[in-house]
Amino acid sequence: MSNTDYSPEGYKKKLYRDPKNGVFAGVCAGLGDYLGWNRNLVRFAVVAGSFFTGFFMLTFILYIAAAFILEVKPNPKLDNNQEIAANPLKQYFSNRTALDDSIDRLTQLELRLRNMETYVTSSKFRLRKEINRL
Repeated sequence: MSNTDYSPEGYKKKLYRDPKNGVFAGVCAGLGDYLGWNRNLVRFAVVAGSFFTGFFMLTFILYIAAAFILEVKPNPKLDNNQEIAANPLKQYFSNRTALDDSIDRLTQLELRLRNMETYVTSSKFRLRKEINRL
């Protein structure tokens, strides 16, 4: 194998989608990265080629198929927030968990407030208040 088959990190090149740098699904951006071409040049070549050759529907179908078949380009240096942003399902469940935690916390605060209100309006509180005043 030649050195051109490997990326600078030492891993074998693989065709991925790159939705972070893509326009629709990141297929052309991934293809540009794989070939080492400018993403815009790949986009122009795909659009111009599909119009001038008359294979617009074939190009469209292949693009949609590639969007479903190709994996998303991995980024090993993601922190948790970036990983959540890259995966909408994780973001949904993360937001859902945060919402559930907030609801639980507000429920606990409401119970504490009710207990405080019950104590402040009780005769026991009035008696202690009068004793403390003396």
